Amino acid sequence: MSLIYNYHPVTGEYLGQAVANVSPREEDVLLVPAFAAVAAPPPVGERQCACYLDAAGLVPADYQDGAWHVVTDWRGVALWNKQYGDEVWITKPGQKPEDIGATDLPCPSAAYRWQGDGWQLDSELQTQLAAQAAVSKLADINAAAGRALAELSAGYPAGEIASWPQQTREAETIAANPEAAAPILSAIAQQRGIPVAELAQRVQAKVTAYGMASGYIIGQRQALEDAVEAVDLTAADALQQLEAITWPAA
Repeated sequence: MSLIYNYHPVTGEYLGQAVANVSPREEDVLLVPAFAAVAAPPPVGERQCACYLDAAGLVPADYQDGAWHVVTDWRGVALWNKQYGDEVWITKPGQKPEDIGATDLPCPSAAYRWQGDGWQLDSELQTQLAAQAAVSKLADINAAAGRALAELSAGYPAGEIASWPQQTREAETIAANPEAAAPILSAIAQQRGIPVAELAQRVQAKVTAYGMASGYIIGQRQALEDAVEAVDLTAADALQQLEAITWPAA
């Protein structure tokens, strides 16, 4: 049994082996399809692969026009662009990080720039980015607090919500003087079939509960605001400190 060794028609990389067909007319002649070689690929090491290439570095359809070559293979390895610090990837064998201006040394943050043979903190850029991040973080915190406060009144019609201040005032008045006029609470109590005094007690209980819940949310927001304002924007880890501040506060 004779084997052939298939290679990729675009990259030339070794794909796997298969059993070769024998010519029906000549038993000693193998039928070798395009992009297949009769020689086995050479062994490869870490970040290497075997590719079948011709003298110009192209992939030949006919194996007789090329040979196996061991080439570098950085595919699947995270790299960082030396100019911008963003993550990049190599997509074809034969390319090295230096070919695309990249390194496998992780960029600590967007405030670092490649200098010589390593990443160096750009203090001015770091402060600028941290200031922008602080503004964005405060906006995120305020938005989260707004959503949490909105959830407390979710499910109530806008008109009913608008009456809450007056309901609260009337409930306080009834608590002080059960005979006092309370037009909104009286109408509500009549429709619900309960005494006005009982309704006033329920309103006050809800006001207390709402106050505690909203106070907790407001306190969370203010605590996070304090945490953001406490970050030294010139510190080397300012961006990391701001990133760690999340809603709700721990």
